[in-house]
Amino acid sequence: MSMDGNWTIGKKITGSLIFMLALVAGSISVISILQATRAIQKQLQEVIPQIAANGALIVKNKMESYFSSIEFIANQKDIKSMDWELQKPALEMGAQWMGYMVMGIITPDGQAKYPDGAKADLSDRVYFKEAMKGKTVASDLLISKITNSVVLILATPIKQSDGQIAGVLFGRMDGLWLCGITDQIGYGKDGYSYLVDGKGTIIAHKNRDFILQQKNFIEEAKTKPEYIKLAQMFQKMINREAGFDEYPFMGTDRFFGYAPIEGTKWSIALGAFKKSVFHNVNIMRLYILLSAVVLIVVGVVISILVSRSITKPIRKTTEMLKDISEGNGDLTRRLKIYTRDEIGDMAKYFNIFIEKLQTMIKKITENTETVALSAEELSSVSTQLASITEEINSQAMLVKSATEENTTSVNTISTVAEEISASTQSVSTAIEEMSSSLNEVAKNCQNELSIAEVANRQAINSKEVMGQLDITAKSIGTIVEMIKRIANQTNLLALNATIEAASAGAAGRGFAVVANEVKELANQTAVATAEIKKQVDAIQVNSKSAISAIDQVTQVISEVNTISQTIVSAVEEQSVTINEIAINITQVSSGTGEVAQNVTASAKGLLDTSTNIGKISQAISDTVKSIGQIKDSADGLAMLSGSLKKLISEFKV
Repeated sequence: MSMDGNWTIGKKITGSLIFMLALVAGSISVISILQATRAIQKQLQEVIPQIAANGALIVKNKMESYFSSIEFIANQKDIKSMDWELQKPALEMGAQWMGYMVMGIITPDGQAKYPDGAKADLSDRVYFKEAMKGKTVASDLLISKITNSVVLILATPIKQSDGQIAGVLFGRMDGLWLCGITDQIGYGKDGYSYLVDGKGTIIAHKNRDFILQQKNFIEEAKTKPEYIKLAQMFQKMINREAGFDEYPFMGTDRFFGYAPIEGTKWSIALGAFKKSVFHNVNIMRLYILLSAVVLIVVGVVISILVSRSITKPIRKTTEMLKDISEGNGDLTRRLKIYTRDEIGDMAKYFNIFIEKLQTMIKKITENTETVALSAEELSSVSTQLASITEEINSQAMLVKSATEENTTSVNTISTVAEEISASTQSVSTAIEEMSSSLNEVAKNCQNELSIAEVANRQAINSKEVMGQLDITAKSIGTIVEMIKRIANQTNLLALNATIEAASAGAAGRGFAVVANEVKELANQTAVATAEIKKQVDAIQVNSKSAISAIDQVTQVISEVNTISQTIVSAVEEQSVTINEIAINITQVSSGTGEVAQNVTASAKGLLDTSTNIGKISQAISDTVKSIGQIKDSADGLAMLSGSLKKLISEFKV
């Protein structure tokens, strides 16, 4: 719950109480409704299965009554005789007595006889087979082959004195007679019950169409998901379980308990609509909500009364403070104390505060008079002090003028000394430039030495390369001589082959052609090797010439290197001499500079003296201004004292 600064205390108190009441009432209402709902549901889970068990007991007793009656008829002498003439009137009498639609006899071969002469083959009926085993049984609801309507068959064995089963006595009943039992069993105003057989088919229900259609929701749930929960309960019923369940059906939620019926394969389900079961809870919910609303309304009234009792003294305090701040400022008024609670304490301490404020205002009034007198005296003293300070300022200005004249003379001497120092500096600069030039010459000579050394190394490397080239050329010459000898040998072989071919006549002509070709190739090889030898000889001659030239270059580089070293030595000697001259000139310049500095320092001292005197004069002027400001402040203090008097006069003390 948010309460911003615009809410009054009364609204905050009322709002808080309403919020708390609503919270408490709402919580109690919700808890009560939930508890009631849970209690009723718990009661249903306990009670409905018990009622269902009682309903199962009723159906069981009714069935046992029918079983006993048909067994009694089966034990009659006429029935046991298996003489149809005797059995027929006994069957008619028994049907009338028991309220059966008809009774009949089934022989061991499954053939049924009826008093009206009708016959049927019932050998495939389960109840016939069970009765032939010696049991009294009830069938599931059947569609009669005779009447084509829903019927229920009770069957019991006809036993002879020796225990042999001579046949089966059966009675056909209206299939809806079970509804007469379930219609009498229910829970609450609109509760109802129904029966299902061992397959989950409904055999008794207030909706008779379910019986005639032989509804089985276990089967229907396979294609209709809305019946799944109902089918789950039916499955529990055919499993002979007892319990409680909730399921939706035809748009409404329903509570049902269920129990098996002993002696049969049936089960009974009993319950009611959820809306009907919780009808009283809904009414209780309405009463609780109305009670909560009434409680909140009463709480609102009480909270308003309480908040007023709290805020009334606060409003009076506020009104008094407003009168002090905006009205005549009557500090003689006091709050009346009605209670001894926190509000009363607040009023008491507020009165104490006002009393202290009243005393403070009185003391301020008294001190204001004293401040006004002191301000007048301070203004008078300030005027006298300003006159004396003006006279001191005039004398200081005269001293400042004389000091400035001395400063001018000293500055002239300083200027001459600075000119001498400047000339000496020029000479020193020229000598430094000469020294720098000599250093540059020495540096270049050093670079020349380095370059000469590199050139010398390159020349030596070139000489070595040319030597290798000469050796290689000699090797090539040797190879060329070898090729030349091979070519000569080939030429001789070709000549011999030609002679042999000529002696062979026509058979050797082809061989002679090949020999001529080989000879021609040998001649070409000889010519090529001669040319190669010529080129190799030229390379050897050129290599020797290059080696000779490289030797001459190496000698020239060595001479250049020697000359450069001589120049470097001479330059270094000249640099030493120039440096000594530069040192002497620097000493002369330094001495002249010191003279100029001393003269300049003297001029600066006089200038500082003049400046200090000027500052003293300025300080005196500032003092005069400050004294004027003090006088103005004193006058302002007097005016402020008057204003304070006027302000305090607004309070009534």
